[in-house]
Amino acid sequence: MAIAAQNLGKTAEAENHYRKALNLVDSPDIRYNLAGFYLQFGPAKDAIVEYNRIRQIEAPSLDLYYHLLHARLFAREPQAAAEIMRSTIALTPKASDHFEWIERLYRRHHKPHIAYMCYELLITQWTKDPEQMEPARKRLQQLKSIQ
Repeated sequence: MAIAAQNLGKTAEAENHYRKALNLVDSPDIRYNLAGFYLQFGPAKDAIVEYNRIRQIEAPSLDLYYHLLHARLFAREPQAAAEIMRSTIALTPKASDHFEWIERLYRRHHKPHIAYMCYELLITQWTKDPEQMEPARKRLQQLKSIQ
């Protein structure tokens, strides 16, 4: 019901359905959907609250960290976003995993400036092997031309 209402643009109804569902069962899946709803319709700070609640329920994952990173950037919180990027890098040292997630979230949200900021954060926070950042630098230049 919540997703259907959301797709129809009935935002108040969608949020109400998400809240009712959470009253029945506190599920990370429902919280992910609610956080995504807040990223799409605002406010981003409410998405951050939901992602942080998910962090209390389940083990950290690259998926969770990147969604939280996007929410921090949407909320214009660059310092908090940098901290989240450090956590993502600590979670997985494979640079290609980071590129894949940034691009996946870029396709989902269609926000070149957010993807641009993610790549900037990745480049500035990466210390393991700076050579692996060349694809990120190239993508950053492409995104600059889109902005």
